Amino acid sequence: MSVKLIHSRLYAQAATLAALGAAASLEMDGGREATAATARDPHEYRARRRGGGDDARGG
Repeated sequence: MSVKLIHSRLYAQAATLAALGAAASLEMDGGREATAATARDPHEYRARRRGGGDDARGG
């Protein structure tokens, strides 16, 4: 009886991990397609604009 219990728990854990892996893979694929064209890299270097007049020097 205990062997059957251990096997059933093992199968349940394997099914749970498979479902989590499938959900993670779908989530990663869906997010990449939706934001690839419009997303900007947050670490991308962008030079400051000159002549805006917003700095402390006034110019």
